[in-house]
Amino acid sequence: PKAYNMPPVESEVLSVNMSFVSLIDGDLLHRWLERAGAKVYLCGQCQGVHLSELQSLPGVVESRVFLEEDSILFTTELEIKPTALIPLVSDVVRINAMYPHIKVFPDVTDDQYPRLIACDTLLTGAGLTFEQFAQFISVCQELAGKLAQDLSEIGYLVQEGDSSEGIGGAPGARLH
Repeated sequence: PKAYNMPPVESEVLSVNMSFVSLIDGDLLHRWLERAGAKVYLCGQCQGVHLSELQSLPGVVESRVFLEEDSILFTTELEIKPTALIPLVSDVVRINAMYPHIKVFPDVTDDQYPRLIACDTLLTGAGLTFEQFAQFISVCQELAGKLAQDLSEIGYLVQEGDSSEGIGGAPGARLH
């Protein structure tokens, strides 16, 4: 007769000892970001924690982590050349397919250059370990950096020294 492997009884299942944090506050978020190796700062103008390394990349205007009621929101804003807006919009589906862990969408206003917003959300309502958080931040930073590099290489991003007239002043103007 054929032997069947029966699933273990609940008492036989090994449990993993993980300490969950059900309520994450701003101080813990800041400490975890630093512990995960992210260089961060608070600007005093918004509720986000800024990620310095990503913000130093060409074309990146802002990169922040926000603490929401039941989630952590990662966003990176990339400044798009006005002449690249139409080709970029046609590429959004392809970009979202290439970067499945972050979602991108264009943001166009009258007072600044067009932007591409890259974001991801980590739900925290059921609890969260530092390891889960660190992996989320690491993956988001890596993908946002690669996205900035890819868009820069194909000429979509506003670069230092680009001179375009009329939209919101100088490239890189930070508006919250």
